[in-house]
Amino acid sequence: MIRTKIRKEPMNNLNLSDVVEADLRETIKCDQCDLNRICEPVQIGEGQFDMVSGFLERQIEVPRGEYLFRRGEPAAAVYAVCAGSFKLMLTDGEGRERIVGYRIAGELIGTDVFHGGCRCVNAQALEPSRVCIIDYRALSHLGERVPAVQRRIMKMISDEVRQEQRAAMWFMGRKSAEELLAAFLLNMAERHREHGFSDQAFRLCMNRDEIGNYLGLAKETVSRLFIRFGRQGFVDSRGKHIRLTDAAGLRRMLGETGCVPCES
Repeated sequence: MIRTKIRKEPMNNLNLSDVVEADLRETIKCDQCDLNRICEPVQIGEGQFDMVSGFLERQIEVPRGEYLFRRGEPAAAVYAVCAGSFKLMLTDGEGRERIVGYRIAGELIGTDVFHGGCRCVNAQALEPSRVCIIDYRALSHLGERVPAVQRRIMKMISDEVRQEQRAAMWFMGRKSAEELLAAFLLNMAERHREHGFSDQAFRLCMNRDEIGNYLGLAKETVSRLFIRFGRQGFVDSRGKHIRLTDAAGLRRMLGETGCVPCES
């Protein structure tokens, strides 16, 4: 369970841009968040229902290293990352943790709630983070009675599936370590752009060891590749701070024509 200080203010009275803390590198605006399609008021009869006050329970801070939830816990809510970042992990048969995904500001965590049951992965904060919590079960019950809400839920689910497919496309068929890292950087750039951040200069939330864990590469290999990419003029990396100096060159390495993976 999370041991964090819960903010008591109603979400619709909070201006996220006014509560950014010094150790939170990026804070998402509400209109650039994947949860926005749920938070907007919905017309019911002659009036509007405030989705935020109705279902957004609270906003919580998650310290670096804390778990938002663990695999096997009951899934009853979906979370939107409004600041910070998280890694998603599974434990293999030998007891080693394997990173299977990342979530940055503006993205959703806990979408396994769409399928009911229990959490499928562990979600751990990579840095001081903040999330909005929405009661998905209560939202679903309303959706059964109000078609407009049901459509929003279905849109949220389909968008999440599409996002996962697009991320998978970056890595499809990539075999060499160079291709894997290039695909990773381009995917992160795309995700930052989609949520209103720069896709040329951004801060990676994970260290070299975590990147290697995710890509199936040794930490030393990842470090050498960043040095090589820098010498080749593809990236300028200083710790976790990355600037893509030749994104087109990275795409050529992957056989891309300069376009990001298309949506179906």
